[in-house]
Amino acid sequence: MKLKDFISSRLENDLLDSYWWTNDIYSVYYISSISHVVDFPEGLIKNKLKKISLCQNSNGSFSDFFGENLFYTGLALKSLSTVDSFQKNIKNGIDYLLKNQYSDGSWENSNSLRIPRPEITIPEITKFDSIKTFGTNVRAMEFKRLFTTSVCLNTLNKLKNII
Repeated sequence: MKLKDFISSRLENDLLDSYWWTNDIYSVYYISSISHVVDFPEGLIKNKLKKISLCQNSNGSFSDFFGENLFYTGLALKSLSTVDSFQKNIKNGIDYLLKNQYSDGSWENSNSLRIPRPEITIPEITKFDSIKTFGTNVRAMEFKRLFTTSVCLNTLNKLKNII
C-alpha cells in the first residue's frame, strides 16, 4: 500500500525524477511494468501513458533532450503496450525500430545514462552534452550498443504479434 501511494502521488503530480536518465520514459517503463501487480487508481497509468504517446515523433520514434532515441522508443512502446489504447503509436514505433536496425541485427547507441556530479541532486539536462567513457556531468557512452539493442529486441519480441 505504501508503494502504491508513493508511486501514485509521483504520477499524479508529474514528479517522476529519472535522476540518472535523460528522459522520464525510463521511470514510466518500470512503473507500467508493475501495473498488473500494483492496483493503481483507475486511469492513473493510462493518463501518464497518454502523455507519453503525445510525445511520439511523426516517424514513430521517441526523443530525449538530445534527439531521437532508440532506447526510449523501445521502452515507450513496451510501456504503451500495457494498455489497449495505443495500437497506432505502437505500430509506428515498431516501424521506426525496424527501419533503424543495422544489418548485423543491432541498433545504434543511445547514450541515455547521465552521470551527475555527486553534489548535484537535481541535474539540469543542458549540462550533459558531452558523451564520455568516464567522469561526471556527462552522458555515459553506451558500449557496443548493448543496452539499446537489448531493449529494442526485447520490445519487438514482446510485440511480435503486431509486427
